[in-house]
Amino acid sequence: MKRRQFIKRGLLTTLGLLLLRPVSLLAAWPKKLFSHQQYQSALNELLQGETLIASDQVNLKTPPISQNGVEVPISVKTTLQQVERIVVMVENNPNPMVAEYLFSGSAIAYIATRIKMNGTSPVHAIVKANGKYYGTTEKVTIKRGGCYESGG
Repeated sequence: MKRRQFIKRGLLTTLGLLLLRPVSLLAAWPKKLFSHQQYQSALNELLQGETLIASDQVNLKTPPISQNGVEVPISVKTTLQQVERIVVMVENNPNPMVAEYLFSGSAIAYIATRIKMNGTSPVHAIVKANGKYYGTTEKVTIKRGGCYESGG
């Protein structure tokens, strides 16, 4: 067998194996959590009866005013230990659940991203650490909404 044929067959075999089991390579999608259309019901689904503790150990950084809701930069960091997840919710969005990040072990619990916002709203950062939920909230004023905006 020639070298090129060997490499070609190896690549095709690898690609075939990846296509057979793509679900096992992806993280589980919490479809139910992301499908809620009301903030309170999404929060209840997340907490599963647990209490949300307001904490100054969760730091949510947002701009107080954003000209456009299509890209609102945010960051969340915490000094809590044993962080399992960070969740970002926008209270007045059509679907309030915006992002979920999972952590394991002694990972540094910090995220930075851009989110879409439908309009002026409280933004909630919720951290699960040591089996408990901690959170903080910041209000962001949006001059022009980003959800369901028609591209003219």
